[in-house]
Parts: sequence; structure tokens; C-alpha cells
Amino acid sequence: EYLTESDFNGIRNYALQRHDYEFGLEEIEDFDALQAGDPTANDLAWTKLYLQSISTSSQNVNFVYQAVGDTAAMINLGDGSKSTQIRIFDTAFDGSFSAGSVVTRSTVDAIEHYSSKADLVVGAVLIPGAAAPKLLNREQIAAMKPGSVLVDVAIDQGGCFETSKATTHQDPVYIIDDVVHYCVANMPGGVARTSTMALNNATLPFGLALANKGPAKAMLEDKHLLNGLNVHEGKVTYKAVVDALGEKLGLTYTPAQEALNA
Repeated sequence: EYLTESDFNGIRNYALQRHDYEFGLEEIEDFDALQAGDPTANDLAWTKLYLQSISTSSQNVNFVYQAVGDTAAMINLGDGSKSTQIRIFDTAFDGSFSAGSVVTRSTVDAIEHYSSKADLVVGAVLIPGAAAPKLLNREQIAAMKPGSVLVDVAIDQGGCFETSKATTHQDPVYIIDDVVHYCVANMPGGVARTSTMALNNATLPFGLALANKGPAKAMLEDKHLLNGLNVHEGKVTYKAVVDALGEKLGLTYTPAQEALNA
């Protein structure tokens, strides 16, 4: 749902305890703005870190993209007074939220219904190693309100709207059927310094492990690094790549651990 007073206090306390350990982040800069749904980049970063620390969804391979939904909810809802104005689609929704909550199970009918009424639709879907599915087709997009906006966060995986095509920060939007499309393939580049710090915080431990242990040993000892291996000595070790391109290119799949131990 939306963030509660307890959540906001939790974010502030989390930042207070952790700011010495997160490169480039300071303590909460503007607590009132954060509560109002208009956080600084620093405070937004702490919110996402806090949500990740308390959410079991961090176990999910789609967590990074689910965080887009968490962030959209916070920015658009603020104190929750406009909770009827937004729906966050979640395929893992188990129906346990109270009536009037902002989470709706992701179905074809639900997406079509709410997109036709929406001012803003943020597409954030990921199938690791494969092209993103098309959640809205051309006909459904044409049925949206004139002047409404599509933001395709999945554009780097091919986009999740049929009318999506990659754009740049220099020329970020285009219009089809009176619907504004924002499909910048490198959205974090809009806040380059902040996104670089966030990326460094997330990846530095893995880089150090690769440097200190050597690639093979580091991957064999860390399933997350192992899952990131795509090709080793001519063997394709990422199954989704073989599923997508194997027949066309004559590729076969070799499990990563088997390839490294060969």
C-alpha cells in the first residue's frame, strides 16, 4: 500500500544508522518532503534501500524492477490521501491487502481496464535474459486518454508496450495516438552521479570478490555471480539465451557450474 508514518520513521532511522556505510549518501535531507512524496535523490535512495531491507521480495529475481513500483507508489501517493488514483500491478499479490488498497493482481483485464483511465502508466516488467512481454497492444494504447503518458522502464529489454521504441535523454518523448511515450533506454543516466553511486554500492563487493579470488573460484562460491555467467570457453551457460536464440544460431546449453569445472 502506501508508506505509513512508521515506514517514514523507519527510513529516517535506517539512514541514520547506515549513512557511514553507503558511499555517496547522507542522512535524510528533507523529511517533510519525503513524507509529502517529493523526496530528494538522496532520500529516495534511502527509501529504496529501506524497502529492500524489510521486504521478502528481495528474494525475487524481479526485485529491482518491482522497486520501480514501490517508488512510483511513494512518489505519487505521498501520505496516501490519493490512494484511489493509482494501481500497482503485482503478479505475486495474494489478496491479503485491505479493500481500497493500491495493489491489484496483474491480469490482462485489469491492465486494460485501468490503463484506459490512467493519466500515467509505468511499465516495469522483467524476464531475466529474455525480451519483455508486451503488456499493452496498439489498440489498448489508442483507447487511453488523450495526453496520458506511458513510461517504459523495460525498454532496454525490448519494451513492454507494443508502440515502444528506444529514445534518448536528448530526444526523450514521442506521441502515438495522442499518448506521450517516454522510453529512454538509460533512464538512470538522467541522474548520473546518484545512479553511479547506487551502482557502485551494489556491485563493488562482487568486483572485489572477482579480483581477490579469481573469476572461476568467485563464481563457484557465490550463486549470484554464477547466475550471471553467460558464456565460458565457447559454452553458453545462460539458459534463457539458448531458449531465445538456440534454434536460430545452433546454440546448446551447458550449466555454468559444469562449464567452470570442466
